[in-house]
Amino acid sequence: MIDIEAALEHLRTGEEPVRRRIVDELGRSGQPEAITPLLLAVAHESWPVRQAATELLATFDEATLLPHLEAALRNDEDAAMRNAAMEIYVKMGPAAPPALLALLSDEDEEVRNFAAVMLGARRERAAVPALIAALGDPDVNVRHAAAASLGQIGATEAVVPLIDVLRTEPWLQYPAIHALGEIGDARAEAPLLDLLGDELLRAPVIEALGRLAGRQALVHLVPYLYDADVTLRNVAIHAVVSIEQRATAAGDSLDPAVQAALRRGDLVDHLLTTLREDEPINRRTAAVTLGWLKEPRAEPLLIECLAETALQEYAAHALVSIGFQDRDAYRRGLEHASDPVRQGVVRCIAWIAPPRGIDLVAPMIHDPSQEVRAEAAAAIGRLGDEDAAMLLFELLGD
Repeated sequence: MIDIEAALEHLRTGEEPVRRRIVDELGRSGQPEAITPLLLAVAHESWPVRQAATELLATFDEATLLPHLEAALRNDEDAAMRNAAMEIYVKMGPAAPPALLALLSDEDEEVRNFAAVMLGARRERAAVPALIAALGDPDVNVRHAAAASLGQIGATEAVVPLIDVLRTEPWLQYPAIHALGEIGDARAEAPLLDLLGDELLRAPVIEALGRLAGRQALVHLVPYLYDADVTLRNVAIHAVVSIEQRATAAGDSLDPAVQAALRRGDLVDHLLTTLREDEPINRRTAAVTLGWLKEPRAEPLLIECLAETALQEYAAHALVSIGFQDRDAYRRGLEHASDPVRQGVVRCIAWIAPPRGIDLVAPMIHDPSQEVRAEAAAAIGRLGDEDAAMLLFELLGD
């Protein structure tokens, strides 16, 4: 039998190895009394302690676990315990949804709010009717959480109720806009366009339109490509590019009017600057756009982006689209200190197949990186130069 009070004291004051040992002992005990101290451990600042406690709580019988979780959820004095309980609810198995749906109808508005949040975090489709009903809850925080959760779930049946919220309840416009964007249903396009005139809502509206609108919305979005607010300009660029990507993926050609709008000099300069910044989504969008525009000034910057896993694919496609306009940039890329950059440059040369591309690729069969040498071999075969056989023969011993 574990001394629960002593365990609680060790969890509050002990060193991390002691806390880990106590967590393991509590978990192995299987005692219902161990659940509360394990929840305390889930709220601990140490990730290994939190992880161990979370995994061990998952081994408890769910029927035994639920009353303890509900008690922690109702504990107004200990936010850490309440947050820990919410984390376990979200990770639980099939016993959680009925319990959370019951809590969504609780007398306590905070409990209803937490239940709505957790149902969204679980992406619980069975909760959609109850969450739609919760859009009419007397408490604004519950309504806010219900709207956000319907977006997380991607509930298309919530589109019309969310549009109604958008039109009738100013306090909920932001979560409703975000939810409609996450759901991505085109029925929301016109109601969202109606809100473009609201300066406070403009950025989230444009972001949502980027997720769901068709090309007919572009005429309303293009002016914001040149907005003085850099953040809004980036949101508009991403939205316009996303809409065009959907259209071209469906087989349409790139819209010449959009291409012309994106080609404006100050906007191209902004895109080139964005490639040097830190925000991943903006950088990906800039890479895609500069590739569409076949902007030669982007080649050195895109080659640098090949060093980053999250950007490699976007940078490579943009480079291929631009089409080898700066031979010196490629030469410098082949001398880059980063193995992924050299490998990516070799791959791009193989895809583009520029005149005498073999002259750039051939020396790479002696690169210190095995991955680069393998890429060079594949590129030599793809380029199909008359010297290819001899170069590949050199690699037989590698």
